[in-house]
Amino acid sequence: MIRHYAVLVALFLISVTVNASGLSDPTRPSGSISASAESGAVGVWRLNATRITPTQRSAVINGIKVAEGGDIGGARVLRISHAQVQLQSQGEILNLQLQPTQVKKSR
Repeated sequence: MIRHYAVLVALFLISVTVNASGLSDPTRPSGSISASAESGAVGVWRLNATRITPTQRSAVINGIKVAEGGDIGGARVLRISHAQVQLQSQGEILNLQLQPTQVKKSR
């Protein structure tokens, strides 16, 4: 009898583990990217944030912080402006923009 319960518990735990692998993280902010895109794969670009101070311009692209003039995933960051970043990748100029719901103006 105890053996049957042990088998049932084991099967239940296996099914929960298998089903949980397809779930997304409910605490992850909306508009965030998957782990595969965060790795900086070439050709997959998502602008997450920009920050402009009197001394430095930086952006978060695919979850990685990069400064103006820096490199990310084989591309060079040409220009960072409010809500937009210009990249050069494989001879092409790409313009990344924040989604309107992500744009916040500083005080």
